[in-house]
Amino acid sequence: MNILIPMGGLGQRFTRENYRFPKPLIKIVGRPMLFWLIDYLDLKEDDIIYLGITEALEKQFALTQTLRVEYPNQTFKSVVLDFDTRGAAETLFIMLQSIDDDRVERKTISLDCDTIYFKPILERFRQLPAHLNASFYFEDHGGKPIFSYLKFEHEPSDPEHPPVVTDVAEKIMISTHANTGAYAFSSTSIMKQYCIQLLDEAVGESGEYYTTHIIKLMLTDKEPFVGLPVQADDFVCVGTPDQLKTFLKRLKSKDTPVQVRKMRFCFDLDNTLVSYPTKYGDYSTVLPKSQNIRLVQELHAAGHYIIIQTARRMKTHKGNVGAVIADIGRVTIETLANFNIPYDELFFGKPYADIYIDDAAVHALIDTAKEIGWMPDDDQTNDVNPSAKSNTIQYLDNLIIKSSFMDDLKGEIFFYENAPTSIKDLFPQLHRVEHNAETNIGSIILEKIEGISFSQLFTNLCITHGRILKFLTSLKRIHLSLPADSEKAKGNIYENYSKVLSTRHEQSLDLYKGIDDHFQGQSATTMMRSQELIDNVVKYLNEYAAAKRGQYRSIIHGNPIFSSAVFTPENRIVFLDMRSCLGAKLSLEGDLNYDLGKVYQSLIGYDFILADKGHLISGEIIETYLLELIPIFEEFVDREYSNTVNWTDLKMITVHFLLNSIPSLKNFQHQTQLYQLAVDLYQKIMPTKSNDNTGVLI
Repeated sequence: MNILIPMGGLGQRFTRENYRFPKPLIKIVGRPMLFWLIDYLDLKEDDIIYLGITEALEKQFALTQTLRVEYPNQTFKSVVLDFDTRGAAETLFIMLQSIDDDRVERKTISLDCDTIYFKPILERFRQLPAHLNASFYFEDHGGKPIFSYLKFEHEPSDPEHPPVVTDVAEKIMISTHANTGAYAFSSTSIMKQYCIQLLDEAVGESGEYYTTHIIKLMLTDKEPFVGLPVQADDFVCVGTPDQLKTFLKRLKSKDTPVQVRKMRFCFDLDNTLVSYPTKYGDYSTVLPKSQNIRLVQELHAAGHYIIIQTARRMKTHKGNVGAVIADIGRVTIETLANFNIPYDELFFGKPYADIYIDDAAVHALIDTAKEIGWMPDDDQTNDVNPSAKSNTIQYLDNLIIKSSFMDDLKGEIFFYENAPTSIKDLFPQLHRVEHNAETNIGSIILEKIEGISFSQLFTNLCITHGRILKFLTSLKRIHLSLPADSEKAKGNIYENYSKVLSTRHEQSLDLYKGIDDHFQGQSATTMMRSQELIDNVVKYLNEYAAAKRGQYRSIIHGNPIFSSAVFTPENRIVFLDMRSCLGAKLSLEGDLNYDLGKVYQSLIGYDFILADKGHLISGEIIETYLLELIPIFEEFVDREYSNTVNWTDLKMITVHFLLNSIPSLKNFQHQTQLYQLAVDLYQKIMPTKSNDNTGVLI
């Protein structure tokens, strides 16, 4: 079975109540919430648990490795999310992309990370006929519609025949049958099919894609769903601080049927269970810290193992534990007895230090440097969006202020001021432009657009067939529009090709030598030298211009890589970072192949490299993902642009873009990955020439 546990959020309600850990790692009697869920699952050997986790959760807490150590016989696969998804269904779709082809027809269940089941729900799902989908539910008589609810064809009466689901509603009490948060699907493939259908629709008024929306679509298509009841005592939701507190009270009850794992708790003594001496150096004058003592007493009474450690007099006696015990051993034991502090072990000789993992503590996994007050050496710089490397972006109410040198902004300003009104909806509204003549710094004040970068969706495997078509259709609207002054003479649409590449190469000879040396150092690798590759590309582009093979358009975007587009909650595409320059001349005009080559640049993996995911491009999952999207692009271009595009030309232009991007990056690994991508594409286009020994590093 495939078991999906989406954990897209960090639990803001817990954060507001000063819980330091992300929700899945919040402790319940010393054990993380997520562990409680997994502890009670009736797993089998060939089950795989897929975790949809935030980048912060994985980087700070190494959650995947922690789980593999805790559950050595269980298989975990993590899908790291580096953006805030718009609901569980979008998170699930990203996770489904990572399931191998040989498992897509297996039963698949999604479980909320904050709901714990004390009875074997997985086995109940396994026993259902293979074609049935299911949702686990309980009877909600609380009077507040805070769950999602199921409507049945007939009210349940026979436990052997689960009720058929006819409708589902989010936060609307269409019945008392409330979902627990366990949604079971007959296969990964059917779940993915309806996720795609849902994500290609606008997100709606709620602003989220709920899992119940998937079920709603399936019910519309008559896909069979049944309800599987769960008794109130057989599960618990701990998704809010109040729910967690209620469960903790329940665990303290002598009548609770829930088995609580016995834990070992280690408490520091001074300033944790007792105060520092009120009379300097006299440990008989410490005062009790009642709240913490009560905590120790309750844990001990519940059967947990209590260890107390102390660093008393370790500084005075320079680490001599025997001298420490002789000095303050008796008074310490008497203090514990006087204050009724129970313990199973008492350790003298805790090393003296200024920082501990206790009341004077930092947690080793929560930004240790920040809490200690230390500035580490800078790590390698990542290249998030080199096109915006010199820009400063600030937010002011509902506006965005983009500032840079005027030479960097003038093309974008020209586009905003001259684009035809028929495509204004494809761009943020321009409010005004400011220019400081003394510093030559300009600012573009724009409408703030709510949404997700198309690049983030792409690198998180969240681009569907419908979403890529939406992007391409929106870009085509630009190409079909006309500027206000359509009588103006045509500019040189080849101005930004070979001349730019040659200039950047000449300005970056040391960089390209470093790249050549890097690949030459890999003894098993042969790689075209950069000079040879660039000379070949420049020659090709010069021939392209001389033969006038470009596809003139009176208006192009100029930089439609995926990071230059935002996908809004209404499923609109809004473009950013337009260029509008032919060399030094401001112009809306350009070569259609220029824009399409930029799109192809993203589609073959450029965005993955910039997102520090370049190593994934050659993996089976990403390779399959790209091989699904690229044909959609190719078919769209051939169909919508009347077969005017020469694919060899377009791909060679893309090689030129990849090479052009290298000097603007700061991360050498990214630079070498882009060069490798450029060489790979060039060799696919020109296999005979590129495989000659000339220009190959031996």
